[in-house]
Amino acid sequence: MSTSALEIIQLFQQRVQFLEKWEEHLAERDYAVCVDAGEQADELTVPLCLRHANTEIGEIFKPNWSEPDALKVVVTRLDELCAYWENVYAAHAAARDCFAAALRGEHEYCLYLRSFSNVALNVLDEEIGRAVAYVNTENLDRNVGMALANAADLLAPVTCQHPDDMALLEGKWRVPAFRVHHHTWQPVVQSAIDAAKCIVFYLDEATAGASFELDTIRARELTPRTVLVHTDRAALPEDAGAFAGVFKASEFLTLSKDLMHARLRPGARTSLQGLMRDDFRPKRVDEALLSVPCNVVDPEVPRRFAGKYGDPLRSFCVTPSNLTAFGWFVSGLPEALAQWNDIDRLLYQEKRGPTIAAMNQLLGSLFRGAVGAASLGLTASLGGLIGLRAIVSHLVVVPDKAKGRARNQDLLRVIAIANRFDDLTHRHDWRKYNDEWHEAIVEGRFYIA
Repeated sequence: MSTSALEIIQLFQQRVQFLEKWEEHLAERDYAVCVDAGEQADELTVPLCLRHANTEIGEIFKPNWSEPDALKVVVTRLDELCAYWENVYAAHAAARDCFAAALRGEHEYCLYLRSFSNVALNVLDEEIGRAVAYVNTENLDRNVGMALANAADLLAPVTCQHPDDMALLEGKWRVPAFRVHHHTWQPVVQSAIDAAKCIVFYLDEATAGASFELDTIRARELTPRTVLVHTDRAALPEDAGAFAGVFKASEFLTLSKDLMHARLRPGARTSLQGLMRDDFRPKRVDEALLSVPCNVVDPEVPRRFAGKYGDPLRSFCVTPSNLTAFGWFVSGLPEALAQWNDIDRLLYQEKRGPTIAAMNQLLGSLFRGAVGAASLGLTASLGGLIGLRAIVSHLVVVPDKAKGRARNQDLLRVIAIANRFDDLTHRHDWRKYNDEWHEAIVEGRFYIA
């Protein structure tokens, strides 16, 4: 049975203080409802960044975590999801550090503007799953970034993230990269352009985004500070001759024999070195760049709502793409905690276990809450709900004692991963509870036969 947007928002209004207590990402936010009141939440839209082979949330939260063999797979997939999350946060933090260093006058930076069409090849994007491919030549976006990263002592490069970044998915981010979304990227990129010492712009096909960035460069009179890289001269603007340099990708970098490390070719390095070491002084870094939030998931705000609410970087947006996930989270988290408290009282005060119906109800709430939290990019709640699911799974006895011990060790690994999510937060709201659940599993404090 589907639920309308109006019903979900009304439930959220009843629970907003509770949710803000447990999810720091919701605290001190403006809420923008970018969806019609009658819109139905009848199908979950899994975000682009969570449909890769190593981030697919369905493979994590659907299995029975109390079953030893299923849990082994869950631990592997959960670790991969967390690694992606950590990579996104680390690259974003490094970008903010780069801006902060420039603001302090410690070093200036080179901004890498990217043609997202060169990030990956979209091989499959259907309900059954999603797959992307990477052709490892000089033209690959990852290799342009790698070449700039390998000249970090000269360039201090910084760029904008893309959810298909090969470097993020393989767990080896190299270029500091800030996270922005469809409705937030333009002012952030404009500020980054304003304060750049030089710019490397990798152009491919003409897009509205590329046109916006080129127009910004022209308006700031930074064409003499910008090097263009391309795969086809047809992608170059008519005024390409006004830019500091123009290189075909194969002329801009060279790959090593193992095809995993890229280096700037001498001509490209000389051109960029001249720009980074001349007397030009860029505009002062906008301090707002130091506080751009890291939101893993793009809410995909519809174009008709863009600019019709407050600061987009400080707003939490409910949209057609995340309405179902928002509904699952708003119902799942509070109900899971209330149901767990009831079971916890039974175990400790009455020394008896819950009914099968109560356990199934709790597991359903945990599933909705965790999948909703992941699909919204709510890091704190995700860490807490993973830890709670682990202790709930621990309640079920495994008849084979050896398998039971192995299962419990895997549950401890799950809680360790939950704490890694918590490490990415500022308030660490869930750490105390995850640590208590860890101790309960170590001690074998309670089981349900």
